[in-house]
Amino acid sequence: FTPDKGVRFKGTYTLARSFLGSDIDIERLDGFLHIFVNPRQWLVSGFRIEGQMISDGAPFYYLPFLLMRGLPIMKYQGEETILFETEQRFDLNLRWSLVGFIGTGRTYNDSKYLQDDNWYTAGGVGFRYLVARLFKLRMGVDLAVGPDNQLAYYIIFGHNWMR
Repeated sequence: FTPDKGVRFKGTYTLARSFLGSDIDIERLDGFLHIFVNPRQWLVSGFRIEGQMISDGAPFYYLPFLLMRGLPIMKYQGEETILFETEQRFDLNLRWSLVGFIGTGRTYNDSKYLQDDNWYTAGGVGFRYLVARLFKLRMGVDLAVGPDNQLAYYIIFGHNWMR
C-alpha cells in the first residue's frame, strides 16, 4: 500500500469506434512510471512521470487533465498532458513519518481556445502514521498549495499515487 522501493509502470491504449458500439470515434493513450528508492533507512524517495494523450473529437469531459495534489481537479485539461512529481518521506520512528512533495505539469493542445504554454507547479507537506506494519499501510494528511495559492488538504490512505 505504501512502497519503500521498486518500480511501477503502466501503459493503456483505448480505442472507441462507432462500428464497435461507441458514440464517438477517439483514441486515447495513458502511461505512468513510478520509481521508489530507499537510499537511507529513514528516507524514501519517490519519482513520478505521467503522460496522457487523446485524439481529436473527444468530448470535454474525457480530455486528459493534470492530477496532482494542490491542483484543482480537471482545471488544466488538454489533448496531451505530462507531469513530473517527487515525494520524499522521512521516517521519524517506526510509526511516524513526515512527507514533502513537489511537482509540475503542462497541457498541450491544437485548439487555439485551449492553448496553454504554462507549466503548473504545486507542492506541500504532510505526515503519515503506519497503521498496519504487515501490509506497510500508512495513513495521513497532506497540505498542498498550487499556482492559485489556495491551500488544499488531502486525507491519504496508502500512497497518493496508487489509484
